[in-house]
Amino acid sequence: MIGYGLLGLLLIPASWLDWRERRIPNWLSLLILFAGLIFSFASGGIGTLGLSAAHATIALLGGMALFALRVVGAGDAKLYAAVAGWFSLFDGLRLFVSVALAGLVLLVIWFVIRR
Repeated sequence: MIGYGLLGLLLIPASWLDWRERRIPNWLSLLILFAGLIFSFASGGIGTLGLSAAHATIALLGGMALFALRVVGAGDAKLYAAVAGWFSLFDGLRLFVSVALAGLVLLVIWFVIRR
């Protein structure tokens, strides 16, 4: 649980910078990724590290494809891949659905405020 608390703390400046500047620095995404991979190794060993690295790689490739199609921004793609490094490949669908639902909630709030 402490590891995921650290993830939450690391996401605060990323969220703030994304909201204020519409930019997420590469160094912050890399910090989040490396912290996640260290957490994965510490919590499950080399096997879990490999699965987390695979998850991050697949997430980055998918994010790059979505960026090329102009669906998401580059920072969003990099940040999602960095967060994916905290989770095993087997938790990929759960992470994807959680992020999608959080985005839906934010979209609804945004529409209500704009109304």
